[in-house]
Amino acid sequence: LSATSNQTGNTQFASRLGQSNLTGLLDNTPSITVFLPSDAAFAAAGNISQTSAQIASQLSDHIVTNKVLYLPLLVDGATYQTKAGRPITVSVRAGRYFINGAQIIQSDLILENGVAHIINKVIPPAAAPVPAPPFTGIGSSTATFNLNALTILGIATAFL
Repeated sequence: LSATSNQTGNTQFASRLGQSNLTGLLDNTPSITVFLPSDAAFAAAGNISQTSAQIASQLSDHIVTNKVLYLPLLVDGATYQTKAGRPITVSVRAGRYFINGAQIIQSDLILENGVAHIINKVIPPAAAPVPAPPFTGIGSSTATFNLNALTILGIATAFL
């Protein structure tokens, strides 16, 4: 992985692998798919990770383990779990392939232990899910409105 990243001119990914101490682990992990941001993608994203742990987390959002996903295997709507444990989703539009909105600009780079696809953006960490507001029962404005509507119709008294 690190050699392929360097050979394709995408040295930022390899550099960050070294900073995060993931090089050995990923070079020796069988059956991986890497969505490798181009150097231009890292430049556009700016310096978004500082510590070794932050860089490792960021890179882990670009790696799917236990699957070698060549381009023909990536189908619209498919979702995979990254090494970081977050989902990534494939979109196919007009023959172009996207991973969480990042376009695959070079595909099927063969690795000793899998495949890499170069993408044009750094995949941002998934946003934390927004919890649903708690149900407040009959005192909520919708429930009160519905109770008032039923009262007007003479139906509410049957339920009280």
